[in-house]
Amino acid sequence: MPDIQVIAHRGASAYAPENTFPSFDLALEMGADALETDVRATHDGVLVLCHDASVERISNGHGAVAQLSYAELCRLDVGGWFADRFAGTRIVTAEMFLQHYGRRCPLVLEIKVGDVYMQLAEMVAAAGLMQSVVFTSFELDWLESLHGSIAQARIGYLARSFDDEVIVRTYRLGFEQ
Repeated sequence: MPDIQVIAHRGASAYAPENTFPSFDLALEMGADALETDVRATHDGVLVLCHDASVERISNGHGAVAQLSYAELCRLDVGGWFADRFAGTRIVTAEMFLQHYGRRCPLVLEIKVGDVYMQLAEMVAAAGLMQSVVFTSFELDWLESLHGSIAQARIGYLARSFDDEVIVRTYRLGFEQ
């Protein structure tokens, strides 16, 4: 039987605000084997961790991540909505996430928008973390393009459904998950 891994989806998101340092730290304290997060780009091209396209649900702000600058996002409280004790928590960049957790545990990076995957992969490669990161997406074309550009990238496809074409395409590329 294969080893089972606990991958903390957005960290310990039932106990702390998702995609934040408190959430990821708690997930590791609780015994998670790996951390999963979602990556988007700000208006000025900074890669940040955010599941939703907009910040309304997870902050005291308004607007789409892609329309806000990183400086604007830094002014938002992304913890107070969850519980008072997390008030003042700030958004995490992909670079900060890689620096803080990249050598501590495996990471799963979900690509939420197509214009970030090469920038993200180059960041991971520059940090020397390519073997400890799996890139995932619901968009198979993005993953194929990433794999074609960086063959050593570990890929996981988040399939909405399976058919013969999907099975053949993912098998041919040796996807990890």
